[in-house]
Amino acid sequence: MQSRIGVIIFVAVLFLLFANRSVFACKGSQVLLEDNFSTLDPAWGEKSANLSVSSGKLIVQPEVNSSYVLLNQGNIFEDIDACVKLTQVKSDDPTYSAGLIFWAKDTSDYYYFLVTSDGWFSVKRWVNQRSLAPVDWRKGPAIKNGLGQTNHLRVLTKGNQGTIYVNDTELITFSGQPPQGGSFVGMIAFSPEKATNKNVWEFSELKVTKPEQGPVTQPQVSTQPHVNKESEILFADNFTTLDPGWGEAGPNLSAANGKLTLQADVNAGFVALNQANRFEDVDAGINVNMAKSEDQSWGGGLVFWATDYDNYYALLVSGDGQFSIRRYVNARSLAPVDWRESSALKQGIGQINHLRVVTKGNQVTAYINGSEAVTFNGQPPQGGGYIGAKGSSAAKSQIIWEFSELKVMKPSSSNFPG
Repeated sequence: MQSRIGVIIFVAVLFLLFANRSVFACKGSQVLLEDNFSTLDPAWGEKSANLSVSSGKLIVQPEVNSSYVLLNQGNIFEDIDACVKLTQVKSDDPTYSAGLIFWAKDTSDYYYFLVTSDGWFSVKRWVNQRSLAPVDWRKGPAIKNGLGQTNHLRVLTKGNQGTIYVNDTELITFSGQPPQGGSFVGMIAFSPEKATNKNVWEFSELKVTKPEQGPVTQPQVSTQPHVNKESEILFADNFTTLDPGWGEAGPNLSAANGKLTLQADVNAGFVALNQANRFEDVDAGINVNMAKSEDQSWGGGLVFWATDYDNYYALLVSGDGQFSIRRYVNARSLAPVDWRESSALKQGIGQINHLRVVTKGNQVTAYINGSEAVTFNGQPPQGGGYIGAKGSSAAKSQIIWEFSELKVMKPSSSNFPG
């Protein structure tokens, strides 16, 4: 009798163990890469004070105030379903993070999914020596908090969309720019700025599988007749949902049914920047509509050459038929092109105007509804700038602005005369 009970308990334990493994495993049936870290595969690099393996764990110890990046350069992948277990073993500051690298072209251009041991997550992109935030820091209820807690990270990519998971709980889906010709996977870890000791992170049970077949949702944007149809599309958003690159939804910002809606506070402006991508020269277009207002003299429009929320250019239009190019430098407003009338503008509440900006070097040409409005010289930010939208509210009432069909393309030589 006792032996039978022992067998039952043993079988039950095995069931729970394998059930747990199946729940948190990558879902793809075809394994493309697997590493149990019994030894240090040379594709990760050489053993050092920062990198080692022990008992099935890849141990990473970044220097204080630094990060440590590992790319497995033995394999290149297209779409992936990748997962790894992550444990923070030692730390003087639980707000510092580690995670899974994907869409990596090399050590100068990659995406990384991070978690902290105090329950936060983010998706970052490192490119041109800058850190971008396709998904800025936010709380993840599924993350296990505390030193010694193991979290299972998973990244699923299909086309230009990525979905991230923690402990088999889906966190968010976002859009990005996967490198052409495939990419590496890897890991990244950080140590605090003012710590006495290095953080110690352990990675285990890395697996990369081929995603199961299913529908891939790509942004579908109708082509405006005056936009170059042959140019390469760099980014597009049809605003069926609010992509996390824009930030989190709130009273000033939302997206649904193909429209990005901005509603600034009274006597203020509101800027939405897509921080998932930085661009050099662009051919960018968007539809803008002053949907509700008691004062049509206020402006809204397309933001470009943006470094941050205080430093950017904007092509703005008003409901009463005027346009301007504004530049904001540390929240100070300059006027490269001051307010002037345009016969191409559709005036009034509910009228949709298509704005387009083409940049080449330090030169900008702005278009309204297919008609060239103005060309001027400016100061583009080094390393590229963000694209966004801006809406202002009147001195005594709020204004609702709606934006749709954003498309950012690579400009062709024919976009500029001469």
